[in-house]
Amino acid sequence: MDFMKIQILAIGMLILGAYTGGVIAKKIKLGETVGQILGGMLVGPHFWVLIHNWATTKETFIDASFFENFEYMYTHGFKTYGLVIEESHFFVFFFLGLIAFSLGEELHFDRLKQMGMKPTIICLTQAMLAWISITLVFYKIFHFPMINSAIIGSIGIATAPALTFILMNKLKVGGKLKNILANIVVLDDIIEVIFFSVFLGIAVMMQNGEHLSFGHLAFEVVKEFFFAILIGVVIFFLLKFTVKPKKADESDGLEIEVESFYGPMPSIELFFIISGIIAVGSAVALHFNLPFLVMAVVAGTLVSNFHYHAIFHSLQLGNVMPALNLFFFALIGASVKLETFSSETFVFVLGYLLVRGSAKLIGTWLGCYITGQEKEIRNSLPKLMLPQAGMAAVETILVATVLKNNGGDVIFNTIIPALVIFEIGGAWISERTLISWNKFLGEKYKSHKKKKHFAIEDIVGNIWEFKANNKEDT
Repeated sequence: MDFMKIQILAIGMLILGAYTGGVIAKKIKLGETVGQILGGMLVGPHFWVLIHNWATTKETFIDASFFENFEYMYTHGFKTYGLVIEESHFFVFFFLGLIAFSLGEELHFDRLKQMGMKPTIICLTQAMLAWISITLVFYKIFHFPMINSAIIGSIGIATAPALTFILMNKLKVGGKLKNILANIVVLDDIIEVIFFSVFLGIAVMMQNGEHLSFGHLAFEVVKEFFFAILIGVVIFFLLKFTVKPKKADESDGLEIEVESFYGPMPSIELFFIISGIIAVGSAVALHFNLPFLVMAVVAGTLVSNFHYHAIFHSLQLGNVMPALNLFFFALIGASVKLETFSSETFVFVLGYLLVRGSAKLIGTWLGCYITGQEKEIRNSLPKLMLPQAGMAAVETILVATVLKNNGGDVIFNTIIPALVIFEIGGAWISERTLISWNKFLGEKYKSHKKKKHFAIEDIVGNIWEFKANNKEDT
């Protein structure tokens, strides 16, 4: 009974802490995500461990009348409170599965053809430079185990586009810059998921004491990917036969009637079906130590190309996803082990910030130069690749859970503080960059108005060409 009461208390504290932190952060323009993480941190058990340790060194508090009650509450309740937070990490696996599945929406074959090779080259250049640089620094300079360094490097690839796109909408930025960035960050996250899944799988095998020759390692990786893909195919067929859209008339608008359940699409009913099937598939993959992120991406890709693309709209419900995001970031904040921070951890955080930031800036600029992008794109795009939060945060807490006794805590305490800085600093840099981009376009427009004739080649560089192959694309 006591454990259940503390479970209910923990959920309430996480929700209230993260919501309050998010509201305050938005008002001071710090970033809602950062506020939710900080709010979760303040109501989390590790913050109160620091408060307790500090209070027990002060004679004023020890002699106070309330100290005895405070000490009793700490010794009898806070350990259970911390255990409840730790056991809530199952939500991270569930949430990450949904995120990975939703990436499949961007992997429609027609959309990949429209991307062309230029965004792919830019993305691969910055992604590989980031992974190699971070991995080498943590392995050679900080003396992390090679596999842990590779995991940190793979997490460093990820970019958080949400903040940048919100700013783009706010500042009414569009055209070529926005579309290049959209294509890059999608491919960037896919590369990151594959790298992360491979290296985390290797780390788990090493943790279990398995023999790791190159041949054995290659066989195990191929085997695990094969069965993960197989589970993804099974999930695709489950969704294909579970959700059968009827033919819609042109007058039906955005809502599509579905045969297999009541209500239009998108809907909360379809969200339940998708999340339930993905959760079961993730559990099966985790049971057999398979890369469940690969499973989810495969399922999403198959649905995007061979079933009904509008299924993904039910993962963007306005009243559902913000609640899941809030609870997730609250859990991230509450899991930050503040009592383990040290000067050594600070050096790791600083190293991650400097190496990832430099690699993203240099790699993106180099990719733009190789593909012949104009000067304004070369100057603007690299700065928009700095923000990092969602996917990286989910994977970091996943590492801390799976590799708890093999460096997972150190990785967590290195990356989470860096993510907060990348989110805050990235927001400021992105806003300044987009304001400069708008100023450039405004000046270019004024120069066009002064001309006596209109030249189509003057604006073609700022428009991204799309071809509509079907009604849905149009």
